[in-house]
Amino acid sequence: MLLQDLIDRNQSEWNQYQYHDFIKDLASSKLKLEAFKHYLIQDYIFLKNVGKLYALAIYKSKDIDDLTFFSLGLQNLLQEELAHHIKYCSEQGISEDELKKAEEEISTIAYTRYLLDIANSYSVNEILISLAPCIVGYYGMAEKIGKDISYNPRVEAYKNWIDIYKGKTYKEAVQEYTDFINEKIADIELESKEGERFLKIFRTAIKCEIGFFEQSYGKFHGQGFCLIRKIFG
Repeated sequence: MLLQDLIDRNQSEWNQYQYHDFIKDLASSKLKLEAFKHYLIQDYIFLKNVGKLYALAIYKSKDIDDLTFFSLGLQNLLQEELAHHIKYCSEQGISEDELKKAEEEISTIAYTRYLLDIANSYSVNEILISLAPCIVGYYGMAEKIGKDISYNPRVEAYKNWIDIYKGKTYKEAVQEYTDFINEKIADIELESKEGERFLKIFRTAIKCEIGFFEQSYGKFHGQGFCLIRKIFG
């Protein structure tokens, strides 16, 4: 099994995620700035919870390779990614104090608690798979912008966001993550009991990503939470 097999077997959900209206409107500069700011605030909360996920993965690591991978991931998150996110939010008029005081909203809760539940319940393989739609998916979306997704970079903040996920640094990080997962799950059969569990975890994480976008998009573009209920069933 490879990571691409998980994507291929969940292609319908993957496409809903990759071509979500939040991303299409962001790329065409039609996304309301209030929706983008709301997303950034919730993403700050999400990133803090990813730190906990990495910590659990470190605890569950069985060898030096796992320990090194997750330790470096946590270090990068705390020293670089969160600092960059806070700076980027500041440029959009969102203060660090506002980020710290923000309430975690329903789809953020659903997503982060799902990830932490997987981390508490299973091994590092499941942890890697649960976070893959986020890490790998953002590069996939950015790559589609200007190709399959119309691009009109009138809003500087949106252009800068896209450039981050299309950039060389993020591309290399995604490749490293993909290679690590592929090495870990290469000998697992897709049709095995373990393989079926991986498919379910991956599919649910994709749905969480859809709900995360819909949370901000629906609040400011008039769709509300009806689609979120549809997504999560």
